[in-house]
Amino acid sequence: MLRGDTPKVARLCAELFARLMAEMERLTVPPPLPNPYWLRWDHAGAGLWPPMGILDERDQSVIPDRVVETLSRATSRLMTADLP
Repeated sequence: MLRGDTPKVARLCAELFARLMAEMERLTVPPPLPNPYWLRWDHAGAGLWPPMGILDERDQSVIPDRVVETLSRATSRLMTADLP
């Protein structure tokens, strides 16, 4: 394991990371569908979260505004991304 924050350590880590990414590019892995509930940003329903009875029955006002705002911004960005 390399430790430290010298330019040499950074270069070696970057080279290893690049090599790993190049190797992974050849992999074909199907996505884990359906996505877990908390990752279904692309659901067809209304609202930020997909419908789920047991959670929909709970008080949604206890969710902090920063969580709702972050989810809203992230969903908007993901919806405009041109990724597979």
